[in-house]
Amino acid sequence: MRSPLLSVLLLALSALPACRPHPEAHAVHGDHGHTRETPAGEPREGPAGMRTEPLGLRSMEGELLTSGSLAVDPRRMVQVSARAVGRADEVLAFEGDRVAAGQPLMRMAAPAFLASQSEVLQAARRLEEAVEPRDRDLAASLMEAAQMKLRLMGMTPDEMEGLLGEGHFLPLLTVRAPLAGTILKSDAVAGAAIENGAPLFTIADLSVLLARAELYDEHLGRLGPDAGARIEVHAYPGRAFTGRLIAVGDLMDEASRTVKVRVEVPNPGRLLKAGMFADIVFTLPGGPPVAAVPEAAVRTIDGRTVVFILEEGRYAAREVRTGRKAAGWVEILDGARVGERVAVEGSLGLKGELLKGDLEGHDHD
Repeated sequence: MRSPLLSVLLLALSALPACRPHPEAHAVHGDHGHTRETPAGEPREGPAGMRTEPLGLRSMEGELLTSGSLAVDPRRMVQVSARAVGRADEVLAFEGDRVAAGQPLMRMAAPAFLASQSEVLQAARRLEEAVEPRDRDLAASLMEAAQMKLRLMGMTPDEMEGLLGEGHFLPLLTVRAPLAGTILKSDAVAGAAIENGAPLFTIADLSVLLARAELYDEHLGRLGPDAGARIEVHAYPGRAFTGRLIAVGDLMDEASRTVKVRVEVPNPGRLLKAGMFADIVFTLPGGPPVAAVPEAAVRTIDGRTVVFILEEGRYAAREVRTGRKAAGWVEILDGARVGERVAVEGSLGLKGELLKGDLEGHDHD
């Protein structure tokens, strides 16, 4: 028994003149050599869920797939070290914490910090009391040297102003974050003795990561400067992150015949984690524009590759010859002309109606 929808389609088919494929295009033939067609409703949109577009030209950018791993960008990482000998009095931030630029990380007792503050105050009084130009110049030099010591230890301009203006003496030296980021490692322990130059914290800005990979030498010539890349990780299937090639190594591994490359990857929401394995798909230049359709427009019927062309109110299954595939598009080498309207959505439904018609006894006479 025929379905109501098929009966309506067959009635529309009987009421319309026979559709003839364009003479310059290839048509898909059935077992007896006739073009397969399925009737259309409204000429531009067709049945529900259908959408057509004129076959147009686009640049078919190629793709180069490799794999690699994500890493912290060393340009966005800093190690915070002790700038004086002393003792850790209070630790304020720990591994895994996200910190802002200038945020206090710890406070430490440092004899040199106290001594330099005293030197600044003494030089300020001497400068104030000096009468002779020679004495004033000497006092100014001593004060500048003492202030430089404090700045190198980490004293802020506001703290310096408080020291000089109000005599506000700081008993503890505050260690601050030099940039905003995440504390990757902390060696600071309250009460521990600290040597000058000892590592205290490692901080990294993880809003941008690096994808590290290796490419064979024959692929290097296909990548242009700042080539785009798509990064995919198993943690977020179906989601791609956009990157940019920033460096190609100057040395080739003689054993593997590969060269190291680095891709800069913005990390929105810090979803990506350093150490993740990643698939890296580089975008290659596409050359001159060619006729192309979305992959969803291309179907296979009886082993033939077809698209559905809207012709005089009907959709005709037209056999085509395809070429390259890239970024969800398929190149059409032959079988359809630029400007012809192609079903880019709903072609699966058209294929189903066509096959259903065959099963219900459409003849091929």
